[in-house]
Amino acid sequence: MKILLKLLPGLLPLIVYILIDSILPSETAIAVAISFGILQFLIIGIVKKQWDKFIILDTALLALLGGVSIVFDNEFFFLWKPAIIEALMVILLTIVYFTNINILFKWMGHYMDIPDVNEEQTNAFRRSLFNILILFILHIALIIFSIYNLSREWWAFISGVLLYIIMGIWLIAQLAINKLNFSKKRKELVPVLNDQLQIINVAPRDEVHNGSKILHPVVHLYVFNNEGKLLLQKRGNNKLIQPGKWDASVGGHISYNEKPEEALFRESKEEIGLKKFKPELIHHYIWESEIERELVFIFITSILDQNQLKLSKEVSELRWWTKKEISSQLGKNFFTPNLEFEFQNIISKFWK
Repeated sequence: MKILLKLLPGLLPLIVYILIDSILPSETAIAVAISFGILQFLIIGIVKKQWDKFIILDTALLALLGGVSIVFDNEFFFLWKPAIIEALMVILLTIVYFTNINILFKWMGHYMDIPDVNEEQTNAFRRSLFNILILFILHIALIIFSIYNLSREWWAFISGVLLYIIMGIWLIAQLAINKLNFSKKRKELVPVLNDQLQIINVAPRDEVHNGSKILHPVVHLYVFNNEGKLLLQKRGNNKLIQPGKWDASVGGHISYNEKPEEALFRESKEEIGLKKFKPELIHHYIWESEIERELVFIFITSILDQNQLKLSKEVSELRWWTKKEISSQLGKNFFTPNLEFEFQNIISKFWK
């Protein structure tokens, strides 16, 4: 809304034209709109002592749109006018898309403060512009279809209200996608801890696994069944760390602004489909390997309903183990080093 208010001065001539054209002849609408644009150009130039060429460009565009309305002022071309005006807009946006998209940023910069945009932001804006072009082209096709195949009432709806509905749906979809992307990016950030286990910063997940030894928190869950067996997962072969080895039932990072229990339930659902369980925190310790340094929170739980378990893309296999079976494979490069350490020093004490 704030952006629209800041852009309003530059859009006023076009708004004046649209309003007057809907109730008065096109000649009157274009004459008033052009006069308004020229007057706005003079007032801003005198007051700010800066002659804004973009206002002249806006007014020239209005003259073009008004000229189309005047030339095609009969029943047949009246029906075509919305499609023709949109086609002109498509041509203008297409030229901007395939030449220099910064023209739009420069135009908007005359009416509001726009920070410097990087390449990623420019590409994102270009993708949005492409989507808008597709929507306009589809709407033009619908208008043409309605001229020859539908009633006058349907033509009026398609050429007018439908465009606002389409753009509204597209805008809502973009807001939803942006919100999801923001949540995803936030999940990819992990807290950075000092030696007193206090959060002092955040870092991308990739950065804490590149040998930087940045201390960050993770969760491990060990799931037991009613037979006293322990569930282990086999890590996928595409894993960066310890691929293809057996590991804790669940393991994952604690994201930025996330509690250990929240991370535990999220990871349990994502990795093995486990949703209903009561975790118990039994220990935490600092684990350091050649490429990472982690504060590990260890939880245990027991479940009765094993039907809720299911494999994810991150896990290649799930298997229930006895204490004896795990002990017989220790030291054979069968388990992850984390699992061997936790089994020997922590889990064995709670496994009856």
